[in-house]
Amino acid sequence: MHVPDHVMDPSTGIAMTAIAVAGVGYAAYRVYHEFPRQKVPSLSVVAACVFAAQMFNFPVGIEVSGHWVGAVLAAVILGPWAGMLAITAVLVVQCLLFQDGGITALGANVVNMGMVGSLVGYAIYDRLRKRFDGKAGSLFAAAVASWVAVTIGAGVCSLQLSTSGDFPLVPTVTAMVLAHSVIGIGEAAITVAAMSALWSWRSAALLGNHQSPAPAIRVSHAVAGLGLAAILVVVATPFASPWPDGLEATLTALGHHESPAILAAPMPDYQWPGMASIALLNIVPGLVGVAAVFASAMVVPARR
Repeated sequence: MHVPDHVMDPSTGIAMTAIAVAGVGYAAYRVYHEFPRQKVPSLSVVAACVFAAQMFNFPVGIEVSGHWVGAVLAAVILGPWAGMLAITAVLVVQCLLFQDGGITALGANVVNMGMVGSLVGYAIYDRLRKRFDGKAGSLFAAAVASWVAVTIGAGVCSLQLSTSGDFPLVPTVTAMVLAHSVIGIGEAAITVAAMSALWSWRSAALLGNHQSPAPAIRVSHAVAGLGLAAILVVVATPFASPWPDGLEATLTALGHHESPAILAAPMPDYQWPGMASIALLNIVPGLVGVAAVFASAMVVPARR
């Protein structure tokens, strides 16, 4: 659901950028005052793993694919504001290094996946979690929140596209919401699987207690997290579906033809220019992206 360049008019792009800047700025303010400094490496590890997992597109229909967003899981583990910053770090690296999402649409992508995914998704999760106790209740809440967040994000994206004037509202909303309601099932399944695996380590956070004191993350834990992200890239990337994602399929069906990106990226479409090895063509850029996301997320300020 990464919006490319040339599909939104300048006024819509500027408006979304303003909303994104305000949202990210407020999130940074909240994290600075509320997020323990010793947890910042955890934020970086979560962001790196989300980036790695997003490289795997799974098929959801005839020549349509989708990928995990991970915003709800990030918000559940880190809290909604820190989770939003983690997803923003992923989106910025994807845009600048890999041309995944246009520079003029970066604000829209932060709104659709970072803000809607983390803030709306977490609000739904937290409300449901309080009604259903224990691990099973939290997993159910995460599944529902993940599906709803992806579907709402697709609806918001549809409104952005139709506001620009080139895409009729009803066909755009219908195609986007239908495609992402199916993609949302995969989003929910992956989120539940990840939460189940993490339960013994982060059960307090998964139950909503993000303010509890936490020991400083060990270097070995950060290295292990980076190793997990690297393994995800190496193992999952070769099996990623080559089909267009839900947004790309919708744009094609509505008559949009891909145009060159405004800002050239060093590794467009996650490919290393001139690399002869097909097996390493996507893996090496993926590993570079993991390192870049981890490093960029480490600059998140935290005072506590």
